[in-house]
Amino acid sequence: MSVYSLLRSSVIENTLITALNLMGLIVTSRLLTHDEIGIQVLTTIVVLFAAALKNFGIISFLIRHKSLNKRVDLTTVTKSLVKPTALLLRQFSAT
Repeated sequence: MSVYSLLRSSVIENTLITALNLMGLIVTSRLLTHDEIGIQVLTTIVVLFAAALKNFGIISFLIRHKSLNKRVDLTTVTKSLVKPTALLLRQFSAT
């Protein structure tokens, strides 16, 4: 696969995920009271912020490598699993 096709699929994936999240927010907002909507929106913001933090290091790590091999793939998967888990544990330990 070329870089452009991978970039195109990534943009399409992110757009679809955002649209699905928006549709889910709209549907659940119709079912919740005003106070519950505020809690839902704050929770959604925290989750999206954590997802953005997770992607920072991974993208630059992949861009740095000229050729991708099994070792780079496994390192990327490990980074994408360890960072969110660490953020989640840190959040739970702070409360």
